[in-house]
Amino acid sequence: METGFYFDELEDFKKDLLQKSLKNFPNETNKFLRKSQQGLCVEMRQQAKRLVKKKTGYYHKSFKVGKIYEKDGNLCGRAYNNARHAHLIETGHKNKDGTWQEGRHVMEISKTNYKEDFYKNVEDFLFNEVDKAGKK
Repeated sequence: METGFYFDELEDFKKDLLQKSLKNFPNETNKFLRKSQQGLCVEMRQQAKRLVKKKTGYYHKSFKVGKIYEKDGNLCGRAYNNARHAHLIETGHKNKDGTWQEGRHVMEISKTNYKEDFYKNVEDFLFNEVDKAGKK
């Protein structure tokens, strides 16, 4: 016989709550996603300043936030860099002398760093929306 808590059920409840908030509060959800995209974009800019020392080009100014769209029934958004050479900085490239320049992986590092904050923000958003709905 076991006693204790099963967190799987809590995670399922959280997912259920998120789906209901998407249906019941579409404007607030879109605002939350937009704010989260901006937070990821800020994190990417900070990582780029730390990892990419050369500041002569277009790269540092080119971090953008995309539109919110629906994919497979889920709301999605993206933060990206639209500089022509961003993929070279991100994944690496061959120099003129034939040596390999390793990529900086700015977006991957930013994504892993921002994940914790995003999960905390999602929980705060869900509890605030439930609180608002309860007061109505």
